[in-house]
Amino acid sequence: MDISIFFVKFYGYFFFLFAGALLISKKGREVMIAASKDETHIMFTGMLSLFIGLPVIILHNIWTFDVLGFVTFIGWISVVKGVVRIAFPSFVVKKMESYNSDSKVWLIIGVLIGAGLIYCGYYPYWC
Repeated sequence: MDISIFFVKFYGYFFFLFAGALLISKKGREVMIAASKDETHIMFTGMLSLFIGLPVIILHNIWTFDVLGFVTFIGWISVVKGVVRIAFPSFVVKKMESYNSDSKVWLIIGVLIGAGLIYCGYYPYWC
């Protein structure tokens, strides 16, 4: 399997399943918000963001105006997010205090992006 198709499918399933699970579970959203108020959790999720984003930057640094460029953009955003979370955890905690657990708009957008990436992963001639 081509590495590009792998990353398209990986991010597609990741967005679809993660956002879908949080969309279904109000308790999951509440736990996520509670965890985002602890600097230890912020540091740990920063490391996870680096682990998820760095392989894309290393193996798939393709800047085009299609799905492959979007996957590269997601990888870079993940790395930047990880660095910010590790370097400035108190800033992230302060920003997350204004987040509302009842807001589902971003989760719906995440599910739609995930579904689109999954489609592009299985029908790459379309993208």
